[in-house]
Parts: sequence; C-alpha cells; structure tokens
Amino acid sequence: METPSPSLPWQEKTTSRWLELTESPIVFDAAYDFLGRQDAGGIVVFSGTVRTYSYEMEHVSAIRYEAYLDLVAERFSEIATTIEETFEEIRSIVLIHRVGEVPVGASSVLVGCSAGHRDAAFAASRYGIDTIKVAVPIWKQEIGTSGAQWSSTATPMQDIASPMKGSND
Repeated sequence: METPSPSLPWQEKTTSRWLELTESPIVFDAAYDFLGRQDAGGIVVFSGTVRTYSYEMEHVSAIRYEAYLDLVAERFSEIATTIEETFEEIRSIVLIHRVGEVPVGASSVLVGCSAGHRDAAFAASRYGIDTIKVAVPIWKQEIGTSGAQWSSTATPMQDIASPMKGSND
C-alpha cells in the first residue's frame, strides 16, 4: 500500500519539534513561544527575509517559492533528528519555510532552536539554516520590475550530513 503524499499546508508538530511548509505568513511570536522551555537557557531564532535585490536582479518586489513537498517533509525530519543527535542540550526545534509568493520584508524561512546553553542553540540553528539551503528541494523565482527569473544561485542538492557552511544567500 502506498503512503499518501503530504499536502499543503504541511506540518509535523510535537512537544519539541515544529516542522512546517506553509503558504501563510510566519508568526514569530508563536515560534518563539514554542521554543521557550524552563530548562532552556538559550533560544536562537533566525529569519530569512525577502530583500529588495539579489545577485541577479535589482528592484526585487517578491520571491515565489516552490517545493517538492514529499522530500521537504522527509528532509525537515532528518534535519531535526540530526540536530537532536548532534548538538547537546537541544530542547526544541522550529523549521518553517513558506511557499508561494512572499513580498519584500516578509520572512520566507524561520529556523529556531532552544538549548540548555547558548552555544548549542547557536550551532544548531546555524546547522539548520545552512542545511535547509543546500539539502531541501525548495526553489525560488525572483519577481521584480524587469520581470521574473529563477535564481541561479542554487547549488546541487547535498546530503543532510554534509551541509555547506556560510551560504552566500
């Protein structure tokens, strides 16, 4: 029997994980509140927002994101598991990415981790965003005054265990 494919919006939410692909705006307060724990001394939240320019286009007004949902769900789960197994003291994880058209100034991705201490929260959050950028099948089409074009800054998809550090985008 075949497993049914997930549909949008997709969400996997437990007491310590919030993984989501959504067409709706990201609610920061809800994500931050989810990360809060009495045993967490550090909470780090990273938000990637749409800016007014890119490497290929000036005057960007929005970005349209598309995703291969079956693999996004699998990869988000793998990223969360790797964070839990690799970084000490992780208490909770949030990985949220938008699809559809996201206007300038709005958040397209949010990654957050809470941990017993700040070092683990920073390292885990950095791993989360870096790995999403290189290992999750989400593509962006930049929309601007000169039209729309697919971003050429994408890299070949990598394995979860070996993300590039310090993405340029």
